Amino acid sequence: MSEANLQSPTGRAWQRFKSNRAGWCSAWFLAGFVLLAALWPALAPYPPDAISDAQFRPPSAAHWFGTDVHGRDLLTRVLYGARISLLVGGVGAGVSLVIGVLWGAVAGYVGGRLDGLMMRIVDVLYALPSIVFVIVLLTALNGILDRSIAPSPEGALTDAAPRAQAIAAIIAGRMDYVGTLGVEFFLSRGELLVNEIAPRPHNSGHYTLDACVTNQFEQQVRTLCGLPLGDTDAHCAAVCVNLLGELWYPDGASVPREPDWRRLLERPGLRLHLYGKDQPRPGRKMGHFTVIGRDRHEVLLSAMAARAAIGIRDDRS
Repeated sequence: MSEANLQSPTGRAWQRFKSNRAGWCSAWFLAGFVLLAALWPALAPYPPDAISDAQFRPPSAAHWFGTDVHGRDLLTRVLYGARISLLVGGVGAGVSLVIGVLWGAVAGYVGGRLDGLMMRIVDVLYALPSIVFVIVLLTALNGILDRSIAPSPEGALTDAAPRAQAIAAIIAGRMDYVGTLGVEFFLSRGELLVNEIAPRPHNSGHYTLDACVTNQFEQQVRTLCGLPLGDTDAHCAAVCVNLLGELWYPDGASVPREPDWRRLLERPGLRLHLYGKDQPRPGRKMGHFTVIGRDRHEVLLSAMAARAAIGIRDDRS
């Protein structure tokens, strides 16, 4: 019997790999890329979210890959994104390995009809497009704005606010936009991600009706009519809470019932705004209330108490 036949499958695979130059080159390239992505935060000359006026610059000695619409270095962004991709891929592979091993062990040990049923379940999961799972996940998470707090709490948002304003100004300038523009961000690991652009007054700015010298609706009219812009300074702290359609169906009721607004109106500093919609549906924005006051912490506590009094459960937050 030859020596090759005595080797294990792993040994034979290793022998074939060692004789494959293309495989070695690919392995070294991937190893170098992973190492570069891991060490890039210590080597990069620019932060990944550093905004500058050097927008859409071509590749140069200062920016090897050029810059994007916000003036950010593209090479830094690519390698920063590679770290996230590697992390997501590693976690996904690890989770799949654990689930797959357990699933296969159970199917192999039990066998019979249960084995066949488990295989059919796997076939169905493979047949469904990935977008279905994304839609189901977003639906389960109920991604609807619950409340707005102004001014924002100090801490993580303090440094992000100027960057968010700069990005919004760049977006409006590039669009040559006139009017009130809402730009919604996610703040993830210190990085701002644009989630939504609303070319109109936005739900997150409804608190301006009660807390600002000029609210977003009046500012929209002023802009479109060519009138001088109003003062947008806030004269108090505010917390705005959305009122969704499920509030009209307490305890799973099948027939809608008007909430008892007296529980809100009896509270000092609270302003109630109903939109006049006659068909309440779960997830539909039927109105909002805003609590205003001088102390942001006290305003937040009052708003959360009012939220609970009207029947909004914490599983919506």
